[in-house]
Amino acid sequence: MCFIENKVNSGEGWEQLDRYCEALDFHYKSYQKHLVYCTKFTDHKTEYRHRFQQIRWYQIADVLRRYSEEDAYLIDYLEFLNHHNMSQKNTFSPEMVIAMEKIKEASETIEIHVQNSRPYFENIFNLKNSNYQECIIDRRDRVAGFISPILPGSKNNELLYCIKSSLVKLQTQVFINKSHPKIDDVKEAIEQYILTDKSVKLDHRPHPDGFVIFMDRKIYDLINDPEADDKIKNWFIDSFYEFSSFFKATPELGWISPLLNRDIYYEYEEFLRSENYTPSTVQLYGLLARQFTESGWKVDEWGKLDVYNLNEDALKRMQSLTKGDHGQQFKGKTNFSRFLNLKIEKQESVVISN
Repeated sequence: MCFIENKVNSGEGWEQLDRYCEALDFHYKSYQKHLVYCTKFTDHKTEYRHRFQQIRWYQIADVLRRYSEEDAYLIDYLEFLNHHNMSQKNTFSPEMVIAMEKIKEASETIEIHVQNSRPYFENIFNLKNSNYQECIIDRRDRVAGFISPILPGSKNNELLYCIKSSLVKLQTQVFINKSHPKIDDVKEAIEQYILTDKSVKLDHRPHPDGFVIFMDRKIYDLINDPEADDKIKNWFIDSFYEFSSFFKATPELGWISPLLNRDIYYEYEEFLRSENYTPSTVQLYGLLARQFTESGWKVDEWGKLDVYNLNEDALKRMQSLTKGDHGQQFKGKTNFSRFLNLKIEKQESVVISN
């Protein structure tokens, strides 16, 4: 019979171990008996009865790490221990002292890699000029950029990319809290998504607080690699595209609109190239109005529409949006009209010069 008393952020209760010894003596007289005291912090005891042993949570974590590559549940449990600062020693070893000399350099290097990937994170997920553009540095056991929420219903869901120092890996993930009403739908969607396409690099696993869809990569092989900068950046970009494809394939889950990348540029392209295209100012106005409502574009951003190289007829149809009843409530009417006039003049000058 073994009694194990676990402590995290507290010490022994009043004569707690002594009372456990008495309980073992009274209730289990004919048993071989053991008493274990497991703590987060150092809390030395001088108990000798019942083969008494003291252990620390970091010792448990050390054992689990030997097998964590083979078991997703152990990885989850290690993350739980890491989150509560239960997996590290609190005494200085020679290795730790040497490591301390390199902490600042390592931390700065990790942060640089995460920041280098930030523009791609924002561009691929269409986060610039929206309410979802903020990337925050998280220093628990990782340096991370993330956006939250990515699903309506609660704030406990996020899209995150990071370098995890404790596991020495790159990781991009979606986390959905277990309280979120869509969690079962997300689980089913990613399972089906992976089953229907063998080239998908995403994986998924349970989490102590919910559910995680992830893509990760160990970085031991990048030590002293002169091409490490590009390899890390390209891995993150690849992971961003993997998640972007998943979001676009599952719009029914209700991902925030920037993640689906169906902004005004995408809508124009689809609309103008469709077989059912008709020069309806009402439809075009609807697209513009919705984009203004969702993102609050600025004047200097209208130039991006040049990428579609619209012909003069299409531009003049769009110009009608700024006139008459259709344009009365158009927030950016003046700026858009000015942009269209310049664009039309440019098109006309091209025709004349040719």
